[in-house]
Amino acid sequence: MPSHRLQHRRRTIAIPLAGLLALGVAAAPASAAYPGRNGVIAFAKVASDEYGNPLTSGIETVVPDGSGRGLLKTCPTGARCLDGEPAFAPGGRLLAFSSNAQTGSSLGVVRGTTFLYAAGTAAPNRFKKLTRSDTSPSWGPSGQRIAFTGTAPNGVRDVYTIGCFVCGVKRLTFLGGTQPAWGSNGLIAFTRSGNVYTMDEGGKRLKRVTGMGGSQPNWSPHASKLAFTRKGNVYLVGSDSKGLKKLTGRGGSQPAWSPDGKKIVFVRGADVYSVATNGSGLVKVATAGTGTTLLHPDWQPTR
Repeated sequence: MPSHRLQHRRRTIAIPLAGLLALGVAAAPASAAYPGRNGVIAFAKVASDEYGNPLTSGIETVVPDGSGRGLLKTCPTGARCLDGEPAFAPGGRLLAFSSNAQTGSSLGVVRGTTFLYAAGTAAPNRFKKLTRSDTSPSWGPSGQRIAFTGTAPNGVRDVYTIGCFVCGVKRLTFLGGTQPAWGSNGLIAFTRSGNVYTMDEGGKRLKRVTGMGGSQPNWSPHASKLAFTRKGNVYLVGSDSKGLKKLTGRGGSQPAWSPDGKKIVFVRGADVYSVATNGSGLVKVATAGTGTTLLHPDWQPTR
């Protein structure tokens, strides 16, 4: 349902956990920033009914100062889509996303240039399901492979990769793993049992980064640091587990680095904010509006 049809409601409707589970977004995705100039910020906009059930979800983009907000054309005209979890590739010309259906989620990719108001974007390439449900895409540094959270037939979720878009599916973890973030150093950060781990692209060299809780990891552009969520706030930590810093104190989740490494975009409540890595300059980038929630921001790298 388009957002303008929801404006007549007199109260903001919070989407409950059950609704987010139906969208495959309760465990919010992680990704990674790649070096470049700061482009647009992409995020998912989820519209719900008065009972909190998701109706539609689309991917929007906005200029970091809050201007130029528009909807990307990932959904065919007249169709009801539940698209979300946008993730930009290195160079910023490709955007991966997940698309939820009753039979499980699958991945898709759309090609574009500025990604403003769908300007210059091509029709998306939607993949067949690679596992029972495919979510949380994150591009590898070559721009040729994607890490994602896949669900096995028994319901266990692990980290997988695909190459050449629809071939070469490889399972990297076998003891659980979600929210992969593939960094420019080739390492993949992910969440397991409530903490952040890293591994190489072959699933080896496993290392635990956090010991007191952490999820939704996101690499800095040069992969020297990780942003992550702990107890409802955003933290930063070095790749060596040193230099832990609490970035937000009034709530924040789903962090993503800017390509220049100077800012973090994140979700607070139902809206999208950005803040400098020293905690200054808080800006509300996008407001959800009645009956909607904004999720999964990611920052486009440009050249």
